[in-house]
Amino acid sequence: MLFSKFTLTIVTALVSTVASAPAQFDWNVPDDGKVDDLVTINANLNCGKLMRGLNKGDCEYMQKIGFIGQGINAQSNNGKAWIGNNAPYTFTFINRATQPSPVPVIIVVWVRDNANDYYSMDMRRKRPYITFSLPKVGDKVTISMPANVNGAFAALNNRQTTLSNTGQIYNTWGEFSTGQWATIDVSREINMGGNVMEMKASNGCVTNMSRCVFKCKRGNTCGAKNSYVLENCASGSQPGAGHGTDPSTGDPSGGCGGWGYSGKGHVDVFLGRH
Repeated sequence: MLFSKFTLTIVTALVSTVASAPAQFDWNVPDDGKVDDLVTINANLNCGKLMRGLNKGDCEYMQKIGFIGQGINAQSNNGKAWIGNNAPYTFTFINRATQPSPVPVIIVVWVRDNANDYYSMDMRRKRPYITFSLPKVGDKVTISMPANVNGAFAALNNRQTTLSNTGQIYNTWGEFSTGQWATIDVSREINMGGNVMEMKASNGCVTNMSRCVFKCKRGNTCGAKNSYVLENCASGSQPGAGHGTDPSTGDPSGGCGGWGYSGKGHVDVFLGRH
């Protein structure tokens, strides 16, 4: 079911011990988050005219699970996120979903339009910026962003990944911020059993399912105060790694930072299966 009103807040605070800021956002996900039955969902998405980069089968699957729309999939600078490599900050998403057998992947990217945009992660309420098909292992796409963009992304694997009852993609997330304090992290808080993801920033910092990763202390879904940890991300453990404390909640913050300090940076995102 959809909530009539979200009380989601996104927190970004500087980590004092490293030259980076945490990408971890407090999405305030219910600790008992469940997945809706697909047959109960009424989707508004229209697949009659496909946006560039999204194939029909993938669009129809997104329609089935309740997406409100295809990604914007802009081909030029729209001030947030667009397809191409012509910006200071770029992310290349690569299909590495090979185990136990190769499967197609849809990459979904959403960003906050302003400080009060609490619906960006709800695929049933707000259109994402990017939905791009990566049907074969090795397929990839590069997404460009300017400085000072905050958001996240996740994969729909093998047309089986679903949405939670709050409209969030029920899989592993990659969280990011761009700019001087650009930071990335892998978050398993939405679904501890989600598909494999690894990111490598241009300064060499790696975040994956076990390194610089946010995980639940218990259960399969978390997000409430004192319900999650940041693992294996101590300052100095790798270039740009940082672990701090959110001053407003006391919860851990941090991730792979330092890769955008020069005014530009790149991240490779490997999307796995097992």
